[in-house]
Amino acid sequence: GAAEMSRGLRLFAGHQDERGAIIDPYERRERQYSTPAFALSAAVLCASKRNPGLLPAGVRAMESACADLAGGKAADRHADFFTVLLLHADVVLRGLVPATVSAGWQRHLAAVVPEQVYANQPASGRPLNNWNLVAAAGEHLRCREGYGRSEAGVEASLARQAEYFTPAGM
Repeated sequence: GAAEMSRGLRLFAGHQDERGAIIDPYERRERQYSTPAFALSAAVLCASKRNPGLLPAGVRAMESACADLAGGKAADRHADFFTVLLLHADVVLRGLVPATVSAGWQRHLAAVVPEQVYANQPASGRPLNNWNLVAAAGEHLRCREGYGRSEAGVEASLARQAEYFTPAGM
């Protein structure tokens, strides 16, 4: 439940570096999409008033992950998974912080160049997997929120995946 999630997030907040990244305590480095996942989880707990004390840590994680995404520095080259988490976190967090705080991470979200940050590009010819579909979902959200103009890339990604959809849309 929410209490267990809150305890878990407090544990991870204790492993946040000065930039806001969540550092794996065993490997002593940031792993995959742990920082944007932390930002979204903290945002949800703060918005639901389950643990508003996590707001500063959630904001720091958001700022760090958005800067890394825009700069092509996503942990373990997992940018494809960052965007969808960060866009959901943006929607929640911008209702909890002053516009001057959210403006910084929103500039980073608007600066993302999909062709430069995502590993699995629609035209890459690489085997299909969930990376491209998750990135397309994030890009759709970026466009919907006014941060991006990558609708053509989203459509190309969906076209690559179309043959795998069932008649029920699964």
